[in-house]
Amino acid sequence: MNTLKLDYGFVRVPIRADVAILRRIYEEIFLHIGVKPYTVHKWQAGGKLHEEMVATYRKAGKDSGTDFLWLCKNPQVFDYDNRELPSGVMELADTLKLSVWRQLGRPATDTLEDINKEIEGSTDDKRFCYQAYLTMLAAKCWPGPSPPSVMSFPDVWLKLGFCAFPDQYALPAQALYDALMASCTFDEFREAYSSSSLIALMDRKGLSAARRSMPDDFEVVLSQSPNWIAPVWHLKAWVLCQDRSPEPAVLIPYGFANCRDRSELRHLMKFYCKLFKEQLISPSRLHAAAENDDIFDYTVKITKLKIPKPERYFLERVLKTHNRFIFPKNSNSETQLLCLFVLIAAFVHDHFSSKE
Repeated sequence: MNTLKLDYGFVRVPIRADVAILRRIYEEIFLHIGVKPYTVHKWQAGGKLHEEMVATYRKAGKDSGTDFLWLCKNPQVFDYDNRELPSGVMELADTLKLSVWRQLGRPATDTLEDINKEIEGSTDDKRFCYQAYLTMLAAKCWPGPSPPSVMSFPDVWLKLGFCAFPDQYALPAQALYDALMASCTFDEFREAYSSSSLIALMDRKGLSAARRSMPDDFEVVLSQSPNWIAPVWHLKAWVLCQDRSPEPAVLIPYGFANCRDRSELRHLMKFYCKLFKEQLISPSRLHAAAENDDIFDYTVKITKLKIPKPERYFLERVLKTHNRFIFPKNSNSETQLLCLFVLIAAFVHDHFSSKE
């Protein structure tokens, strides 16, 4: 579940009309009243989101109209301590679980308790594949105004190659996986996933044409997943949805260690967000550029972006990385990530451990 949608109330309003009202309320708060996102985050973290939003509406002289009335009547939507989903959403989730279980050919007499117990006792790969099947079914059966995006399930989004697409839904990949899951057994899917051979399984099931129509990076990701997901994909997930901060090892190769303050960090995030959303770069090529300390040349010179001088100077500075001094020459991706973690551990020990 996307924690942003839970924290800010969207999963507690499964009715289409209520979701539209909640969206308008946030648009009013951010765009028209001018409250900063960081301020709203502080309200939410402090358990005062509903109280502060009502007060802000009143202070701005907007305490009339149907949206404000809805806001006043629905404090439970913004209840910080209530982490439970509405009964309608929970019932749908339970129905989807049972439906997937039946699709997998499991006994019709199994209860939700039986299913949860077996899944919890399974291997990591088997649990993941069950979640993948559940995600695909949820995308098709969701009753609200829009289905949950695949990005709401970060592991599925990353490990099954949805991250290769510029948008959060990746509909061509969803259609491809729907066709694959309909033509193979669950065990075939799990074995192919575990052995990084989903591409070969797609081709064996007559889906090679559809598979070849995917972005090039789709095959790159699937040829390495689940054993290795390059840091660039975690970077993309972070700058696009900003759900939670990634590990430092994800940020260091891409210039964030050179940012002097939060403002510069947000500035660099916006730059990467533009590159990913507008498909101005290939993420795998960006990762290769990072390995060779060529991020600025790749993202600015090769793409021929028209950037004002102050912006260019900023990017030249922060994108001046030293990854070649961190990574052993000709090292594979796993070794590179290990080196990053060792470097970070050494830095933390040197700067934050108590000194006699």
